[in-house]
Parts: sequence; C-alpha cells; structure tokens
Amino acid sequence: MPSPSLDDFMAFNDQLTALVRADVPLGLGLGTNGDAAAATLEKVNAGVARRVSRGESLADAIGDEPTAPAPYRRVMQAGWRSGNVQAALASSSRLAEAAADNRYRARAAFFYPALVAILALLGATAFARFVVPTLIGVYQEFRIADSPTLRLIESLPTTLPWIAAIVVVALIASLLVWLIRRHAPVADAADNRQPSRGANSSGPEFQRRLANGCEQLAELVEAQVPLLESLPLAAEACGEPSLIAAAGAYAVASAQQNAAELQRAMLRFPPFLRWALWQPDESIDRVAALRIAAQVYRDAADRHVERTRLALPMIACIVLGGGATLLYGLLLFLPITNLMQSLAAE
Repeated sequence: MPSPSLDDFMAFNDQLTALVRADVPLGLGLGTNGDAAAATLEKVNAGVARRVSRGESLADAIGDEPTAPAPYRRVMQAGWRSGNVQAALASSSRLAEAAADNRYRARAAFFYPALVAILALLGATAFARFVVPTLIGVYQEFRIADSPTLRLIESLPTTLPWIAAIVVVALIASLLVWLIRRHAPVADAADNRQPSRGANSSGPEFQRRLANGCEQLAELVEAQVPLLESLPLAAEACGEPSLIAAAGAYAVASAQQNAAELQRAMLRFPPFLRWALWQPDESIDRVAALRIAAQVYRDAADRHVERTRLALPMIACIVLGGGATLLYGLLLFLPITNLMQSLAAE
C-alpha cells in the first residue's frame, strides 16, 4: 500500500469538515460548528505542512502539531501510522455516537416518570383548590376537634400551588439548559474528556474505549509497527487513562529489561486484552486475537447499555411517578379516612 501523502491528509481533513457540517459525531475535538472546524483544520494543515517540509514524517508531524485538538492528534497519529485512518476515524466516531446515544436514552428514560409526577402534582393542586375547602367545611359542620390532618389540609391551598410552580419552573429551566448546551458550539461528545476510572472500570464507556484501543492496536500490529510503539499509540487514540498508564509502564519495564517489572506492567492491562497481546492460542495470531477482544469488549458495553435502558425507566418511574402518585393518594384518602373515624367515634 502506498504511503499516505500530505495531499491525502489535507483531502481527508476536508472530509472531516464535511462530516462536522453534517452533524456526524467524530470525537476528535473539532466541535459541532462546521465553520469553526474548517478554520481549525486549516491551521492544522498549515502547521503539518511546515513540519513535513522540514523532514518530519506525516504521523509524527500530526502527533506534535500544537494547533490540533488533543483527541484529533491522538486518533490521526495512530491512523496515519497504521495506514488505515478510516478505521481509526470509525472507532472514534462510534465512541462519540455511543456517548451521545447514552445521554439521549438517559434523558428519555425520565420523560414518562416526570410526566406522571407532573400530572399527579397538578391533580393534587386541583384537589387542594376545589376539594379541600369542602372537606374543611365538613369538619367544621360536624365540629370535629382540631387534629394534625385538619391542619395539613388547611395548609394545602397555599402550599401546593407554590410547590407545583417550583417543580414546573425547575423542569423548564432544565429543558432550557439542555437546549442551550445542545446548540452551543462546544466540543462533540467524548472529545476532551479523560474520565477517571476506578470503581466504574466495567462501565460501557470504559468497555468501548477498550474496544477502540484493541481495534487501533490490531491495525498498528498488522501494519508491522513494533508493539512497544503500537501500545502507547493505540492507548492514546482510544483515550482510556488506565490503558495509557499501563502502556507507559510496559514501555519503561521493557527499556529496563526487568522481568519482574515487565510482568507487573503486563498485569495492569485488562485480562482479555492481556490474553490477546501475549497469550493467544496457537491457532490464532495477535491481530485476530485483538479483533476478537475488541468485539468482546463492544458486546459487553452493548449488554450493559441494554440492561441500563431497561432498568433506568422502571426505577425512575417507581421513584418519581410512584412517589407522586402515593402523595396524591394520601392527600385524597387521609382526610376522608380521618373524617370517617371521627364520625364513627362520636
């Protein structure tokens, strides 16, 4: 395969600009505004062209160009080094699209419970406005002694409208904030984020980053890039901090030629990735093992998202909708029950 040229690089940047204008999530730190992305990539083209003219390789020039966003540098350096920049872009775009889809699903999961809660709150407000005065009149007509229930229903006509107004204003404010953030010219999903991983080292975003790292690594290894060089490139391209740290530790231990440190550095990699790198079956090579690992991690992320998609609406409906409905039921039946008990006792 012929080596990519500077003209190929600039033509590819033109394609990236077109994708940004088409609202395709790329995860390259170019933002969501086509004009801003075009201006950024023009500066990148000029900077990389100067570096190449001084004798630097295209991949090194991209990786060291300060005018390029960090996510763009990481992904493009790995892609041009492996000779398959389309695969690198596809992995980054899948991660950005998955992050945007997860946020949409999380917001959608709260729509129905929030609607139930609003309707229940409106019903409680109507109850306080039209039914409570009648109940108070009945209490006074039968000369029922003062009780906590009576004091509660007497306070409803003044407190519930304020509570309803606060809830509605909070929901409208949340909607406005979401609309502003959605249309603001900020970086696209998963661009500059470097989430810390610890207790949540099995989340879907973590799994997808590992899948992207395995895919990038498979491309680099297939292009005959040495493993010591491929590991940090792939780790930087996927943006997973734990993988970046593990690749750095492995490079240091390899340079020191310390077997014990090398073993400890290998143990810092996730188990299935560790198997794909150093313990593949005799019938499968490293590239194929890495692609299998990428599919395993991606399937694990999809399963996690599917479980969350099913569980989150149910939990939200129970907490928000169920709580509001319970409150409405108590407001409706508690005064009537107390009235019946008082009449029966007389």
